[in-house]
Amino acid sequence: MLNIVQHLTTPKEHQKGLMFQKPLMANDAVLFEFAEESSSGFYNKNVSFPIDVAFFDKNKYLINIEQLDAYQMLDVRPARPYKYVIETRKGWFSENNIQEGHSM
Repeated sequence: MLNIVQHLTTPKEHQKGLMFQKPLMANDAVLFEFAEESSSGFYNKNVSFPIDVAFFDKNKYLINIEQLDAYQMLDVRPARPYKYVIETRKGWFSENNIQEGHSM
């Protein structure tokens, strides 16, 4: 089970995300919650560790999972708008058999 260590709800918090932070522990994660659905991309600017980025729709169903390498500037985004995003250590979702269609 994931341990949400940060719940980011403001645009300023969304922009900073995991930048300049220490790597996440085994089951730690950051939850991004948006006021409205979004289709903006996510990247790993100033993040020194690889992560999984999981996009969830307004009903909290998993759209898809992308992986970002440390300092990756090429953004990733899902095929359709999302309202929630969870960032956690790279590989966590596959290790826990969590796939598209699962709910939060």
